[in-house]
Amino acid sequence: MNAGPLLAIIAGLMITAVGVWWQVHLARAPKPGALADAPMAPVARPEAPPSGPGPQAGPAPVVEQPQASAQPAAPAPEQITTAPPASQTDAKAPSAPAVTRVGSADMTDTQFKAATSAFTEQMKAFEEFYDSRRLEILEKRTDTESERDQQVEELKALQTQKVSEFARDILPHAQFLQSELTRRLEQQGVGDVPLPPPPAGISIALGRQILQMDVSDVGLPGHRPVTGLASYLELLASKLPD
Repeated sequence: MNAGPLLAIIAGLMITAVGVWWQVHLARAPKPGALADAPMAPVARPEAPPSGPGPQAGPAPVVEQPQASAQPAAPAPEQITTAPPASQTDAKAPSAPAVTRVGSADMTDTQFKAATSAFTEQMKAFEEFYDSRRLEILEKRTDTESERDQQVEELKALQTQKVSEFARDILPHAQFLQSELTRRLEQQGVGDVPLPPPPAGISIALGRQILQMDVSDVGLPGHRPVTGLASYLELLASKLPD
């Protein structure tokens, strides 16, 4: 009798514990509806081994690619050329007209006179170019001291360039013409050719002195000395017979 109630109590507690566990288990388990809504992974089906020769595979489908040839290909980086900025192009000083040598010792007197005249025209164009450049620099506004200093430096640079190009491109040919003209005149008995009276004679005399001086050290002194030298060569050539 004493053991009966105790067993009943223990059995009731065990049943209660089982019921609580069952409720907790049902609360944690997913609902059937949720499992139905969840995406299912595709199940790979095993392929049956081929029992015989299967159908021949046709040519692979051709996938049309976009026609890139319809558009011109972009140039490579090294092929791209860019025009210089306008400021750089304008800043570059124009060069003097080219001077070409004319005349040779095997020419006749008439031909040599024409060759001398052609070369003296180039000499005059050379000096006219530098005179115009010098005038452009002088016409610039110089309101400040720095602008005046810059103007002086530009004039010096221009004169240095003129002397350098004259010594390189004109002086050797002018010396050849003077020597050949003097030789031809001496063969015909013509000695020293007198210079015309001033003011033209002064410029011609200064031009003749350029042939004997070191232009690289002395420079081109006087007013339009290259034109004076051209006039001196023309004076010598005028004494040759036609």
